[in-house]
Amino acid sequence: MAHAITPAEVEKIAKLARLDLTDAERERSTRELSSIIGYIDRLSEVTTEGVASYETAGEPLAKLREDAGVIFDGRESLIAEGSFKDGMLVTKGVFSDRAKHDHPDS
Repeated sequence: MAHAITPAEVEKIAKLARLDLTDAERERSTRELSSIIGYIDRLSEVTTEGVASYETAGEPLAKLREDAGVIFDGRESLIAEGSFKDGMLVTKGVFSDRAKHDHPDS
Protein backbone atom coordinates (compact mmCIF):
# COMPACT_ATOMS: atom_id res chain seq x y z
CA MET A 1 0.00 0.00 0.00
CA ALA A 2 1.28 3.44 -0.91
CA HIS A 3 2.44 5.81 1.77
CA ALA A 4 0.25 8.92 1.67
CA ILE A 5 2.29 12.11 1.89
CA THR A 6 0.98 14.42 4.60
CA PRO A 7 0.79 18.22 4.46
CA ALA A 8 3.30 18.26 7.35
CA GLU A 9 5.78 16.28 5.22
CA VAL A 10 5.25 18.66 2.30
CA GLU A 11 5.86 21.60 4.63
CA LYS A 12 9.08 19.99 5.88
CA ILE A 13 10.26 19.42 2.29
CA ALA A 14 9.34 23.01 1.40
CA LYS A 15 11.27 24.32 4.39
CA LEU A 16 14.35 22.29 3.42
CA ALA A 17 14.06 23.64 -0.14
CA ARG A 18 13.44 27.15 1.22
CA LEU A 19 10.08 27.40 -0.50
CA ASP A 20 7.25 29.48 0.91
CA LEU A 21 4.13 27.60 -0.17
CA THR A 22 0.59 28.93 -0.03
CA ASP A 23 -2.12 26.68 1.39
CA ALA A 24 -3.28 25.86 -2.15
CA GLU A 25 0.26 25.00 -3.26
CA ARG A 26 0.75 22.82 -0.18
CA GLU A 27 -2.50 20.93 -0.90
CA ARG A 28 -1.62 20.48 -4.58
CA SER A 29 1.92 19.35 -3.74
CA THR A 30 0.55 16.85 -1.21
CA ARG A 31 -1.73 15.32 -3.87
CA GLU A 32 0.99 15.32 -6.55
CA LEU A 33 3.69 13.79 -4.33
CA SER A 34 1.26 11.13 -3.07
CA SER A 35 0.45 10.30 -6.70
CA ILE A 36 4.16 10.00 -7.56
CA ILE A 37 4.81 7.73 -4.57
CA GLY A 38 1.79 5.63 -5.58
CA TYR A 39 3.17 5.27 -9.10
CA ILE A 40 6.57 4.20 -7.75
CA ASP A 41 4.80 1.63 -5.56
CA ARG A 42 3.04 0.28 -8.66
CA LEU A 43 6.37 0.04 -10.50
CA SER A 44 7.88 -1.97 -7.64
CA GLU A 45 5.18 -4.61 -8.25
CA VAL A 46 6.24 -5.17 -11.88
CA THR A 47 7.92 -8.51 -12.52
CA THR A 48 11.28 -7.88 -14.14
CA GLU A 49 12.54 -11.42 -14.03
CA GLY A 50 14.37 -12.26 -17.25
CA VAL A 51 14.71 -8.62 -18.33
CA ALA A 52 18.30 -7.48 -18.87
CA SER A 53 19.37 -4.46 -16.88
CA TYR A 54 20.11 -1.29 -18.80
CA GLU A 55 23.83 -1.52 -18.10
CA THR A 56 24.08 -4.94 -19.76
CA ALA A 57 21.49 -4.39 -22.47
CA GLY A 58 23.97 -3.21 -25.13
CA GLU A 59 25.88 -0.20 -26.32
CA PRO A 60 25.43 3.16 -24.58
CA LEU A 61 22.99 5.54 -26.27
CA ALA A 62 25.58 8.30 -26.70
CA LYS A 63 29.30 8.28 -27.21
CA LEU A 64 30.96 10.63 -24.74
CA ARG A 65 34.13 12.54 -25.48
CA GLU A 66 37.23 11.75 -23.49
CA ASP A 67 37.59 14.01 -20.47
CA ALA A 68 40.57 16.28 -21.09
CA GLY A 69 41.80 19.53 -19.57
CA VAL A 70 41.94 22.61 -21.77
CA ILE A 71 44.11 25.63 -21.03
CA PHE A 72 42.09 28.87 -21.06
CA ASP A 73 44.12 31.68 -22.61
CA GLY A 74 41.57 34.52 -22.42
CA ARG A 75 42.31 35.56 -18.81
CA GLU A 76 43.75 38.98 -19.69
CA SER A 77 40.72 39.97 -21.81
CA LEU A 78 38.37 38.98 -18.96
CA ILE A 79 40.33 41.06 -16.47
CA ALA A 80 40.49 44.05 -18.84
CA GLU A 81 36.71 44.04 -19.36
CA GLY A 82 35.76 43.08 -15.79
CA SER A 83 34.29 45.13 -12.98
CA PHE A 84 36.10 45.00 -9.66
CA LYS A 85 34.96 45.71 -6.13
CA ASP A 86 37.38 45.49 -3.20
CA GLY A 87 39.93 43.81 -5.46
CA MET A 88 37.50 41.04 -6.46
CA LEU A 89 36.02 40.41 -9.92
CA VAL A 90 32.26 41.09 -9.77
CA THR A 91 29.94 38.82 -11.73
CA LYS A 92 26.19 38.73 -12.17
CA GLY A 93 24.34 37.04 -9.33
CA VAL A 94 22.57 33.76 -9.84
CA PHE A 95 20.93 32.80 -6.56
CA SER A 96 19.52 35.96 -5.01
CA ASP A 97 17.95 39.30 -5.84
CA ARG A 98 20.60 41.02 -3.71
CA ALA A 99 23.38 39.57 -5.88
CA LYS A 100 21.73 41.10 -8.97
CA HIS A 101 21.72 44.54 -7.33
CA ASP A 102 25.41 44.27 -6.38
CA HIS A 103 26.49 43.96 -10.00
CA PRO A 104 27.41 47.32 -11.58
CA ASP A 105 25.64 46.46 -14.88
CA SER A 106 22.31 45.57 -13.21
